[in-house]
Amino acid sequence: MNRHLLLAFPIVTALGCTSPALTVQESSFHPGEQVVCRYVVPVGSHLKERVCETVAQNKEESEQAKRVLEEAQIRRAADQALQRGGGRRPEGP
Repeated sequence: MNRHLLLAFPIVTALGCTSPALTVQESSFHPGEQVVCRYVVPVGSHLKERVCETVAQNKEESEQAKRVLEEAQIRRAADQALQRGGGRRPEGP
């Protein structure tokens, strides 16, 4: 059994080194545009999926997530103010 472990360890280590969690590569769709690939584990799964997107897409998703979070914080603060009996809920999404 120890021989099997000794043989398996270098192979597993070599495979782990060849598959980085984050890679940057040139896009084949638009010359000069970088594509960032990363591995994510979807909710309810143990298997990693490779997700690739352009740097611009990644930036846009990040900014959108920040906007959604800010809107949720504003709504929560307004709801708490209403529960305390002050003010009115602002109009909006």
